[in-house]
Amino acid sequence: MRIAAIISEFDPFHNGHKYLIDETRRRADCGGVVCIMSGSFTQRGKPAVCDKWARAEMALKGGADVVVELPFVYAVSSAQFFALGGVSIADKLGADVVSFGIESAEADVLEAAEKRKSGEYGEKVLANIKKGASYASAASSAIDSERIKPNDILACEYIAAMESTGFRPGVLMIPRRGAGHGSEEPSGEFASATALRKMLAEGDIGRISGYVPYETAEILGNWAETERFVTADDFSSALCVKLRTMRPDRIEELPFGGGGLNRLVYNNAQKYSSWEKIVSASTSLRYPSSRASRFMTMALVYSEDLAFSPKELERIYTHGEAPYIRVLGVTRGRGEEVLSEIARRCEGRAKLVTAPYKYLENTRASGVPGYKMLMTDISAQAVYDSVLKADHLSAADRDLTCKFLRYDF
Repeated sequence: MRIAAIISEFDPFHNGHKYLIDETRRRADCGGVVCIMSGSFTQRGKPAVCDKWARAEMALKGGADVVVELPFVYAVSSAQFFALGGVSIADKLGADVVSFGIESAEADVLEAAEKRKSGEYGEKVLANIKKGASYASAASSAIDSERIKPNDILACEYIAAMESTGFRPGVLMIPRRGAGHGSEEPSGEFASATALRKMLAEGDIGRISGYVPYETAEILGNWAETERFVTADDFSSALCVKLRTMRPDRIEELPFGGGGLNRLVYNNAQKYSSWEKIVSASTSLRYPSSRASRFMTMALVYSEDLAFSPKELERIYTHGEAPYIRVLGVTRGRGEEVLSEIARRCEGRAKLVTAPYKYLENTRASGVPGYKMLMTDISAQAVYDSVLKADHLSAADRDLTCKFLRYDF
């Protein structure tokens, strides 16, 4: 069996995502498509519009065979570490192919990836960041190519992560169709996730039906019957309580707060009571809003019990620590066959987790980073669930006790 991996967020799942899955299966001639998906918080440092199980169901009904979770420590981080985490999981599950979308010509992306490997690249990125650029802007400028679009930087990071980890799968680049990444205007039957989130925030659920598969529209409609679509401001009170009661020295230990951002966010949380106002006050040329949001999400989720040591952070963000693969859902039949094959391939390399509490029981006393990583995933979900209304969704231990889901179609 050939297995293809797609690193994703699906916030929410749309026609472009379905096209990517369908084209991956066709072009890679693979028997299984595994989506490595962010949990309920995303790379831009904000909550997904609905939880990871709803989005996993969208992906499975949209053509994926198995959905596994990208750990929080990678999901809520810059493109470099998001890519490293996703590629490391793809490696551990034994993917034969890694597939991703691109917005520019494949030759241009490969040329940019080569420039990404040069010795001067890192120096240029660091110099650009010191001048106030975000990582994405700094990386784009360092590559120095007018033919590369912003979302192609993530493609370059995937290729770089494969190089750094020694993972050598087949690489499949699928040109994006319709609306570009981050575009607020739909194009034909395609709309970006950014545009769809805006429609949902405005309560325009009916309008999205032309840009998402029928099953996705149905899942989002069912979600809206009991929940509202989650936004960062839903966590304003929790964030203020956390930051206003946190020891000032503790905030220095949180990831991604370097260069003074940690103190800036901390001080602004003493003045403002809404997430967006704190982000706005903390945003500058030096600190883009996405970086401020990611740091705030880190502050919201982490506790002293979950603090990583410098050595553990090095293993995570330098070497791509991936000690477990958390399964969120499979399809019956083919998905179950793919899951069995993944279990065979990852044996001795990573633990396939279908019941989180069992993994935690077995690793609690071992001191391995996997225990803290999975506990952080569970903590993040507990925080997310705290703003939900339905009793069956809002329990703090839902993620700890929830087994993976099987879907019949």
